[in-house]
Amino acid sequence: MPTLQALHQEPGTHHGVITVTHGPVPGLARLMGFPPPCTAALLTLTRERHPTHETWTRQIGTRQIGSARLISTQRAKDGLVIERMGMTTAATKLTVTKTGLRHDIRQVRILGVPVPRALAPGIDAREWESGGLYHFAITVTLPLTGTLLARYSGYLEVG
Repeated sequence: MPTLQALHQEPGTHHGVITVTHGPVPGLARLMGFPPPCTAALLTLTRERHPTHETWTRQIGTRQIGSARLISTQRAKDGLVIERMGMTTAATKLTVTKTGLRHDIRQVRILGVPVPRALAPGIDAREWESGGLYHFAITVTLPLTGTLLARYSGYLEVG
């Protein structure tokens, strides 16, 4: 999995494509920090390393046709990746699978308040490589109902 390793080991800028879908409550998806819906939009990921964390900035679209920025900070703590995006912080354990990486959510905080597991959003996050490209697919659902909140997927050229 050299493409996955390259993306996660070295800071840099990568280009690709992203599709974002919102569920039936798009205002909540925006409030939670998800970018607006788009299909096959240009994506630029810039990964910066700082002494205490990393910043992943995802530029979606171009300035000429409207753009959105999805910024998250990530840091490691107790074997988990702590990622903050918008008002949500998720602690995940990365699990290596036969096909790539799976993010297993261990804890979710909204506005810094721990959310009981039964009331936390459902998150299915996977990364894999295919055809020399880094692929990702993230689906977030509302608690209790399983209704789609947001989904984003796409690929990046790495290297």
